[in-house]
Order: sequence, then structure tokens, then C-alpha cells
Amino acid sequence: MRKLSVLLLAMITIASLSFAEIKFTGGWGDVEFRALESLGANTDLVTDLSNSWGGSGTYGLTLQAKGDKGGLFAGVQIDPSTKAFAASDNLYIWMKPVDGLQVAIGSKYVNGDLRVHSEDDIFTQFNTAGKPAIGVTFTGIQNLYVAATVQTVINSYYPITTSALTSTYASAQVGADYTISGFGRIRAQYIGDGDTTNTNNGSVEVAVLTNGLVKGLAVEFGAKAQLVADAVYNANLYVSYADGPFWMEAKAYNKISTAAGTEFYGKYYADANYNISGPYTAGFQGEDDFTANTSNKITAKPYFQVKHGLDNGFVVGKVYFQYEYTSYTAAGSTAASAWKVPVYLEYCFW
Repeated sequence: MRKLSVLLLAMITIASLSFAEIKFTGGWGDVEFRALESLGANTDLVTDLSNSWGGSGTYGLTLQAKGDKGGLFAGVQIDPSTKAFAASDNLYIWMKPVDGLQVAIGSKYVNGDLRVHSEDDIFTQFNTAGKPAIGVTFTGIQNLYVAATVQTVINSYYPITTSALTSTYASAQVGADYTISGFGRIRAQYIGDGDTTNTNNGSVEVAVLTNGLVKGLAVEFGAKAQLVADAVYNANLYVSYADGPFWMEAKAYNKISTAAGTEFYGKYYADANYNISGPYTAGFQGEDDFTANTSNKITAKPYFQVKHGLDNGFVVGKVYFQYEYTSYTAAGSTAASAWKVPVYLEYCFW
């Protein structure tokens, strides 16, 4: 409570300055009511409330005080499960000592926007996993973006030792992104493991994004490799295409480990829809989720959708029929199928 009071007082004080602004961060979420479904052990109708991106809520108040050479960002957010404020969830201060160079230090600092669509963040933006960090970005060369972060600890006073410094810098992240006119972007990144007690030397990620070769077509490819024996390798492909009222996207995700006894895993997803008129759209989703030599789950989902824009967001209503079929190759297992007809609402505001 003391930390929350101090943060709120600081926000009110800074907000009185002419260059500060307080604004609503927005939120995303969904509600699904299963009107009909194949009945299992539970025969009750089900309503499911969740966040549409699968994480915790991000609605609350943020404060930004910024100028050309520096600024402050502070966030007070509300946990949707406990309805409590999260006082120091996101707070960082940044400055630009010279043009093209930015330095930021904060309690939860996310640096950059290097991301490929992925089931498992194949090529992720710099993210210090909620830990305080210092981040440096350089944009002084046209079309080139270079960034690095180092995690730290907060309010911890201990003797600086060689092992402590080694562990800290072993978690460093560094990456670069270069834009090629008419083609797209090429990216590469190194993420340190941070654990000096094992043989893991972190991981390397690369990505290629094209969006100018064919009108309406965007292609993204990302790959990740651990620098360790018995490594895990990931590969992800994302394709989207839009032509007038028609839109589609497809994703392919594969993961394999070189450790003995592990199995190949993959997930393939496609969504195509056609805008009938105004807010009305009809579409079809399909997915194949499998683990080699164990199971294979196929999902088919035709749907009808209505989408309306808001002043600062949108709301989507959807009715669909979902059919799932799972086959097993393990001894003693039998195939299973299930279906449901949900009514689905999703909201987004900012």
C-alpha cells in the first residue's frame, strides 16, 4: 500500500506539469457462451470469460511525461481477478544523450518491437520477463535498428562479485533489424540464458519479413536455435493475403528437440473469411495440432461474424460451429470427437 501511495503521489505531482499526460491504457477480452455442445461429464451450459490474448489484464491508468530528449512512463494497472491495483507493474525513465541513441532504465522494461507471429514467440521482442533492466537502442543509421538490454535486480544491496556480474551479463540480449526498401525486414537476435551453472549459452533467433513483393501478400519466417547440447529448435511461418473483401492467414509452427526420447511437435492453422457487406463477415478456421507418434487433433470451425467500430476500439460478435477430432497412436487409446456451438463476443479499446 505504501508503494502504491508513493506512486500515485508521484503521478499526481508530475501530471501537474504542462508536458505530462494521463490516459487510459485500454483493454482486450472476450466472453464465450456455449449455447450447445456435445455433453460430457459436465452437463451445464458454460460461459467462459478470458483475455483474448491469453495473458493478464492490461487496463488501468498510465502516465507519460515526455519531451524530445527524455521522459517517464508509469503504469497503475488493475488485476481482473483480484480487482486490486498493481502499483509498480511498469515504470521506466528514458533519455537521449545524443540523436539516434536512447538509454532507458526501469522496473519492467520492454525494448523494441522485433516480433514474428508465433505460437511460441519464435522471434520475440526484447522482454526482460518483468525484471528491472537497462536498455539501449541505436537508430542513427537509416533503416537500421540496434538494441540491447541487461537485466538487473531492484533494491538489492550485496557485494559485487565476479560471479554476480557474470550471471547478470549472461542474461543480456542484443539484436538488430534492417529494413530493405521494396522487400521488407531482416532481423537477428541473441538472448542470453543467464544461468552460468550449466552449458546453455543462450539462443539465436533470425527472421525475414516481406510485405512488398506481391500486392496484399505478407510473409514472415522465423527460426530459433539453442546454443546447447540436446538443443530445441523452432521454426515458424506466417502468411497473410488480402484482396478486397477476401482475407486469409495461415501459420505453421514446428518444434523439435535433439534430446533422446523427445518427439516432434507441430501446429498448423488457417483462417479465411469474406466480407459480405458492411460489418458482416463469413469465414472458416481450421487447425491441426499434433505430437508425432502420440496424438493428432484436427479442429474445423465455420463462423459468422459482426464487427462494429468504437470511437477508440471495436467489438466483435461471432457465432460458430466447432468440431474437434483427436486420434491417438499410443496403445490403449481410442479416437475421440466433440462439438460445440458458442456465441462469442470480443472487445478491444485503447
